[in-house]
Amino acid sequence: MVNIKKQVAVNEVLEVLYGCFGEDIKKLEEVKGGNLKAVYFFNYDHKDYVIKFSIEDTEFKKESYLYKILNDKDVPMARIVKVGQYKNYFYSISTKITGEALISLNEKQAYEALPSLISNISKVHFADVSRTKGYGWLNEKGNGIYNSWSEYLHGFFQKEQIGFWKDWYELFETSFLDNKIFNELYNEMLRLSNYCEGRRHIVHGDFHFGNVISNENIITGIIDWGNVMYGDFIFDVATMHMQFPKYNIVEVFKEHYKDNNILIPSFRERFLCCSLCKGLDALRFFAKLGDRGSCDSIVKYLYNLNF
Repeated sequence: MVNIKKQVAVNEVLEVLYGCFGEDIKKLEEVKGGNLKAVYFFNYDHKDYVIKFSIEDTEFKKESYLYKILNDKDVPMARIVKVGQYKNYFYSISTKITGEALISLNEKQAYEALPSLISNISKVHFADVSRTKGYGWLNEKGNGIYNSWSEYLHGFFQKEQIGFWKDWYELFETSFLDNKIFNELYNEMLRLSNYCEGRRHIVHGDFHFGNVISNENIITGIIDWGNVMYGDFIFDVATMHMQFPKYNIVEVFKEHYKDNNILIPSFRERFLCCSLCKGLDALRFFAKLGDRGSCDSIVKYLYNLNF
C-alpha cells in the first residue's frame, strides 16, 4: 500500500509549537492512521490541542471559514487557534474535542449517538448559504467553484487534474481499476444528477463515523472538513450509509426528516447519485493506495444498492 501522508518529524513538530507557544509543550503524541495528514495531540497550559500537517493549506482555510459561519449555529466544531506554514508544510492548530470517534464505539453505543449526530449534521445542512453562490468545493471567498451540480460532477472526474488526482486516468492502465465498470457507474451517476440539481447546502463531504466525536451519546465534534462543498446534503447520508449499512442509517435520517416536517423529494434518485459519486471517488482512491479488497467491496456495494 502506498503511504501518501506528509511525514513530519517530531523535532519539526516541536519547532512549530515552540514558535507558537513557547517551550511549555507537554504530552506530544502522534495520532496513528489516516493517509493524507500527519496529526499530533499536545497539551499547553493545561489545555489539549491538535496540530495537523498537510502538503496543501486548502482544508485548513476551509475549516477556518466554516468555524466562523457555523459557530453561532451550535455546530460542534474545534476552535481554530492558528493556521500557518513551516518550510514546505502547512499546519493548523485547533482545540482538541473531548470524546471518542464513533468508529471506536460498540454498535449499541454508536446507535444511541445517532439522534445527536443527525441533529447536529442537520444544523450544517440547513445553515443559510444565501450570501454565497456556486456548487462544489469552496474557494477563498466561501463560494462554490462550479455553476451547477452536474458541472461539479464532470469537473471532479475529468481526466485533466492538478494536485492529488493529477494523472489519475493512468490508474486504468497501472492498477486494477476497471475502466468498463467505472464508466458504467459514472454514466448512471450523470443520469441521476438532475435530481440533485438546484439543491444547494453545506455538505461535509466525508461524513463517517471516524469524523464524528461523541461523549457517551452526545456528539461533541464533527472534524476533518477538507472535502466540504455546496451541493445536495443527501451526499452526507449516502457517505455514512456506505461505511456502515448495518445501522440502517437511511431510515433513521428519514424518520428525522419526517418528525421535523422536512420534505425530501426524489430521495431514492438523489441517494443513488450521491452514493455513486462517493463510491467512484473511493474506487480511484483505493486503487491509488493499492487496496484491491476495498475496491472490490465498494463495487459490490454500489451494484447491490436498491432503494
